[in-house]
Amino acid sequence: MKKALFWLGILLGLQIVIALTLYASNQSQDQTESRPLLSAGTLPERLVIDDGKHRADVAKVNGEWRLPDLDNLPANTSKIEGLLSKLKQTQTRWPQTTTASSHKRFEVAPEQFQRHVSLWQDGNKSIEFYLGTSPGYRQTHLRRADETAVYSVPLQNYDFPSQNEDWLDKRLIAVSAITELNGPDYHLRKTDSDWHLADAGEDELDPDRVQALIRSLENLRVQGIADKPEGDAELVLSVRAGNSDYEFRFWKNGDDHVIQRSDRAQTFTVSKYDYELLIEATRESLLRKPEAENGAG
Repeated sequence: MKKALFWLGILLGLQIVIALTLYASNQSQDQTESRPLLSAGTLPERLVIDDGKHRADVAKVNGEWRLPDLDNLPANTSKIEGLLSKLKQTQTRWPQTTTASSHKRFEVAPEQFQRHVSLWQDGNKSIEFYLGTSPGYRQTHLRRADETAVYSVPLQNYDFPSQNEDWLDKRLIAVSAITELNGPDYHLRKTDSDWHLADAGEDELDPDRVQALIRSLENLRVQGIADKPEGDAELVLSVRAGNSDYEFRFWKNGDDHVIQRSDRAQTFTVSKYDYELLIEATRESLLRKPEAENGAG
């Protein structure tokens, strides 16, 4: 009995040694396999994202991010730089699988994927990979196009919009440093820090209402690109901002609220709130109301 226990102890000890050896080996292999998805020296000049139905193409033109398929309109630089920064921080460790037969199941195959992403530098692809299913919270399966290994990485498919309009700079028709604004029956001019109404007479501007109107132009955000409606614009606003002059034209087209700025050929949809705030402004609406003063008193 003692002899049997002795040999069982020896066997158990060997098993523990083997297990520890394998664990140490795996840990070491994990460390050697870990590598960045995007190397620090990579400076992409083009980003192409395909979901199988739609394709977004963002490229640097004269040092600025643009959308070649949308007349080279400006892209959202902070959004692009944020994504590239996230890619540089992403590491691929021990693969979940290395078999090609698993690619369709994880949706990282050329014929079945959720995102196909390629980054270009100096006219050549610097990296190409597929994003597929999610194995867990804020995790996505990833496969480099030239490898069979599939990794789980802290990326999400919605970080990679596949439609060009999702990358559009939504502030591309906003204006800042406004000094004059001409509406249908009013002419606002800024002197120092105060706004004045031309030929005001005894009328007095309501500063809150004026600031709300000015801020709506300074913070104006487009929702997307629209076809230019037929017919005359419902309203034309003339704006001086810095040393530049602009005209804003407004159309109501079905359920869409459409604006065009004079220095751009395209027309854009905006929110109903912004549209109505701008189009409904009149001289009367910008004046201080005597009844409001009496009520406050």
